[in-house]
Amino acid sequence: LIEPGAFSALSSLKSLELINNNLIRIHANSFVGLTQLKYLSVRDNKIIVIEMGAFRDLNQLERIYLSQNQIIENLTSIDRLKSLKRINLAMNRLSETHESVGEDCLTMNHRPIDLDLDLNYLNPQKINRFKCIRHLKRLSLSELFNTKETKNIQIDISDFATVQELFLRNLFIMSIRNLTILASETTQLKSLNLNGNLISNLGDVNFNNLESLESLSLQQNPIYRITNCSFKGIVNLKTLDLSNTLITNVS
Repeated sequence: LIEPGAFSALSSLKSLELINNNLIRIHANSFVGLTQLKYLSVRDNKIIVIEMGAFRDLNQLERIYLSQNQIIENLTSIDRLKSLKRINLAMNRLSETHESVGEDCLTMNHRPIDLDLDLNYLNPQKINRFKCIRHLKRLSLSELFNTKETKNIQIDISDFATVQELFLRNLFIMSIRNLTILASETTQLKSLNLNGNLISNLGDVNFNNLESLESLSLQQNPIYRITNCSFKGIVNLKTLDLSNTLITNVS
């Protein structure tokens, strides 16, 4: 238990780590008085609920790590953090079926942020319900549990126009054609990571709308075929990783 005002005497504190404790709930006013705090990590606890007002006074906070907890609700408390640049919510129990993880969740007031939602119970095919998706800089949606029984998953990421780094690892994606970002003319994507999916054929993939792409990683996919048309359109690509695939011949 962290009592309200427990850190109020530490008005100059810049960084606070409460890693691997037994926190279950973050109460209102838990961090009141920490007006200069820029980094907060409460990862690897047992947090289920974040009360409204839990992050009051954290107007300078830039990075918050809430990974490896059991959070299921009330992300609106994070939404009030005006200086936030990075949110790590990996390995929680977030699900789009929960009423508090809906259309008004994580709007972030059009601020460019990095968001990590790996290893949650979200459906990647409904991920654009998060309004903040429309102005993210970096997004990681790897190994979401709701994809385990899904075949040939299709992710509509046409709203991700501002995302520069996108991680879609271990999501059972079978075809790059299923990523509608490839049809978006406004994409700013520079790095795309599709490691650990089920992509097998790079025959006639059209990357025409990914001219800004500089890094592409396709590790650990069962790719067996690459043709002279496989990488059309990505003329600015600087890094390509095809490690651990099924390619037997390069001609």
